[in-house]
Formats: sequence, C-alpha cells, structure tokens
Amino acid sequence: MNWIVLAIAVYLMLVCERGLDGLVAIGSVTPSLTLILAVYLALSAPLPLVPWIMMLLGLIEDLGHPYHAHAAWQLTLIGPYTLGYLAAGHVAGQMRWMISRRSVVGLVIMVWPMGLFVHLVVVAMVTLRGLTPLSEPVADWRSVTQLLDRFQEILYTAVVTFPIGHLLLRSQPLWHFVGNRHVARSSRRNLRTDRTV
Repeated sequence: MNWIVLAIAVYLMLVCERGLDGLVAIGSVTPSLTLILAVYLALSAPLPLVPWIMMLLGLIEDLGHPYHAHAAWQLTLIGPYTLGYLAAGHVAGQMRWMISRRSVVGLVIMVWPMGLFVHLVVVAMVTLRGLTPLSEPVADWRSVTQLLDRFQEILYTAVVTFPIGHLLLRSQPLWHFVGNRHVARSSRRNLRTDRTV
C-alpha cells in the first residue's frame, strides 16, 4: 500500500471538508469526507492494515473536533472518534466480502453501518464521560440532539459519496493494494487444488 497516497488523500479530504464547510452546509449539517475515505479504505486496503488506518483517521477526527467545555475554552478528547472508527473498521471487515468493492453503490451502502458505528461510539463515550464526577462535562451536550444531527450527517455523506467515491475508485491503481491481490491469488490457487483433489 502506498502510504504517501494515503497522506495526500487525507490532507485533501481535510482541506475540502474544512475549507468548503460553509459552502456545502445544509443548515448545520455537513458531509464527512473523512468517513467516505474510511469506507473506501476499509473495503479496499489489505485487511491487516485496516485497523491501523481506521485508528489513524479516528485520531485525526478527534484532533479536529474540539468540544466546548466552557465559553472560554475548548476541550480536545482523544478516544471517541479513534474507537468509533476502529469499531466501524471491524464492521467493514466482517461485511467487505459481501459488498462490491469496485462499485460506488457498495461504498454508499457501507457509509450507513460504518457511520452509525462511528457516531454511536462517539456519542456514547462523550455522554458517559459527562456522567463521571471527575471529568469536565461538554457544554450543551444533548445525546438525542447529537444522534439526530449525526444521522442527518450520515445521510448527507451517503449522497456525497457518489461523486467522491467515483474519484476514489478511479484512483485505485495509485494505492498499490497488493495484499488483496495476493489474497485473491491464494484463494484461486486453493480453489484449483481443491478441485484437483
């Protein structure tokens, strides 16, 4: 796998996501381009690398989503998105053999379970953290409101996945996902051996 291409893709997604925030927002809802990239990599990257890639993307999301603890300062929590993306990557690993990885529709379908797992973990962790007496609660945090807003974000992200997913699928030769090719060859070789026996 080409890690330089990954770094460039993450950078471009973050720049577009943050830079076009005001232009593409519908009310307070914006699409998550990082989630689209995570879906593509969870379906296409070699399976042993998927947890590490998901944790990296989750860590970047944690650093990019500070929470308002008071009016005077913000709180950065390392963990909610990291664990959320890790859980979503595990789900994708269980489902990737049932989804067409060369189809934009497959990417759109996977946005739903992966997005739901990411946001359920994030909302649960931040909510539970606010219930502990030793931690600083996040200001104006309402679990139900958060879940509704994040569900709308997943819906918007699924729509945006059509053009972005098409570009990612066209870039597949740049990624050098050799692990998947090796697994496919091994599977075909084993299948031939079984038939011979």
